Amino acid sequence: NGGSGNVITEGSVILVGEGECAIVTENGKVIGVYDQPGEQIYSGQHGQGVFTGGVGAFARDVGRRIAFGGDAPYVQRVFYFNTKELMGNAFSATNVPFRFKDARAAVDLDGSLSCSGSYSFRIKDPALFYKPYARSAVDKSRRQLAKQLDAELLTALGPIVQAMLADGIRPSELPQYSTRFGELLTLKLCEEWGRLRGIEACCVAIDSLSTTDQAMVQTAQRDTAFIDPVR
Repeated sequence: NGGSGNVITEGSVILVGEGECAIVTENGKVIGVYDQPGEQIYSGQHGQGVFTGGVGAFARDVGRRIAFGGDAPYVQRVFYFNTKELMGNAFSATNVPFRFKDARAAVDLDGSLSCSGSYSFRIKDPALFYKPYARSAVDKSRRQLAKQLDAELLTALGPIVQAMLADGIRPSELPQYSTRFGELLTLKLCEEWGRLRGIEACCVAIDSLSTTDQAMVQTAQRDTAFIDPVR
């Protein structure tokens, strides 16, 4: 509409596709998020689909009305984010330590776990995600992010295993609870990733889950049972 090249003028159309979200920034600050697919009419005062704390929010004031014509004292940009589920992120872990206690058999042993699988995630809060990551190099940001997510997932494995053992699940039974293991891991990652980056862990699928010291634990339980004179 005849404005500056650095200004998104009143009435401009922002096209948003399915599985996409567009955010508008002014001098680097997020002033509006458009999450509804289709043609969104930009208004300097009342944007459509503006994010206010969760994707799906419809509108809020975005500050002062933009100026028309001449040199504006600010720069406005539109950034697009893929909000679809990003799948195929494989992981593998070996020798994850845990402590197993069986009061009945008087067993208190250190063991280790090996597991592999894959996880998927999506950008749930584009405005929050933009702050730490949008300024990164385009060709490196995805790889850098995936590397960090992998590391945090592997860090969460130990506490999840320990919590399941504390609930009475034996090490030899862990493979039978692989689905439960994935669910607990998904909940843990959703909480952490959502708070830090606006990312939602959609699903963690476990391909294999085994304890490397399973035979030792079973032998200790058996020997203790044979020694007990009551038995």
